Amino acid sequence: NREYLWGVNTQYSTDVIDPTSQVVADSATWNWVIYKSHFTVGDVVTISYANPLQIGQDTFTFSTKAMAYSKNTAKDEVKLINVFPNPYYGYQYREGSRDQHYVTFSHLPQNAVIRIFDLSGVLVRTITHRSSTPNSQFDTWNLQNDSGYPVASGIYIVYIDMPDLGTTKILKLALIQEQQILKVY
Repeated sequence: NREYLWGVNTQYSTDVIDPTSQVVADSATWNWVIYKSHFTVGDVVTISYANPLQIGQDTFTFSTKAMAYSKNTAKDEVKLINVFPNPYYGYQYREGSRDQHYVTFSHLPQNAVIRIFDLSGVLVRTITHRSSTPNSQFDTWNLQNDSGYPVASGIYIVYIDMPDLGTTKILKLALIQEQQILKVY
């Protein structure tokens, strides 16, 4: 979850500026991206910078909309559910070490059950996604089966059941595992 804020060098106005407008393209001075934010109505965000343009005169005000949940909108957004990287080529830049391989599922609703099958139809892994925070849309798979062993290279079918929405989603995932190097001979 991320929020985008633009500092626009224009005359002050309370009118909302469309972020895709030419005004932003021509006048954007700063672009802030705030990750994993959980702003609610009434929150105050203060941005301090070391080199103000006009000391004591610059004032910035931001407001947020109240969070709203719509089951119909959530059903419409099921098409956005995805897995990345896909295909997985033995490594991705987000991994912290050689022993921490994973892929990430995105745009998940708060309650989902992810079942991963190999092409022969064998259930490889079950992941229960129950978000404890309302804005968490991500979950990961560590490329291991339910017994904790690394899975083989191949094509996997991901079946995502969303009981609260009464719908499902099917994804295909290609894994190409890195060469296995024994740590003990």
